[in-house]
Amino acid sequence: MACRESDKATGACLKRAVVVVHETMESYKQYLSDLRNEQDTKQPPEQLGKKIFTAQCTSCHTDDGRPLIGPTMKGNYGTPRKMSDGSEVVMDENYIRESLDTPNAKIRAGFAPAMTPFAGRLTENQIKALIAYIQSLK
Repeated sequence: MACRESDKATGACLKRAVVVVHETMESYKQYLSDLRNEQDTKQPPEQLGKKIFTAQCTSCHTDDGRPLIGPTMKGNYGTPRKMSDGSEVVMDENYIRESLDTPNAKIRAGFAPAMTPFAGRLTENQIKALIAYIQSLK
């Protein structure tokens, strides 16, 4: 049996894993989704956002000011960013959501349209957490 929750001070197991049997694959998938959402809501948004950023974004983006394949996230939230078509867009929640869903809708100047769409891959809580983390990168 695996320990699902432990006491932070002593390390003692407070909650052991249980066996859950599902009659259908859809029931199992819903269970996993609910479990992931439950775990996501236990972390502060910026902490969860950093975890998601590190796991999903750092092969192309940084949070320290250095550009990679894609632009850095540091210091960009709330500021106008030049697009490849010459327009400017403020990097805000709407821009981030659009970039996650349809990355080629607006391409940052100086970067190739190389981002993979994340539509359906992140929960609403994870998107909000990622936005909170990016917003914290002053």
